[in-house]
Amino acid sequence: MKKLLLLLLFVFPLISAGVKIDAPKSSGGVYICMKSKSKVYHRKPQCRELRKHCNDSSIKRIPLKQAQQMKGKACKICYRPQKDRNH
Repeated sequence: MKKLLLLLLFVFPLISAGVKIDAPKSSGGVYICMKSKSKVYHRKPQCRELRKHCNDSSIKRIPLKQAQQMKGKACKICYRPQKDRNH
């Protein structure tokens, strides 16, 4: 039992060290659906969740700061945690 706990204690930090959250860049624009009441913003207009609720004519690009001021939240698909490929 002690060996298992020690193993987990040393292995878990190594595994989690390679994971980073891909946060939105403050200077870039994001995409929102104008016809939906959703307050989710997306990195790309091709996001499957954005396309599920919106067509091309209803997708609008806005500054990230504006989306955040609207109490918007980052899309869980566009901004999901990704493995750090450099390590």
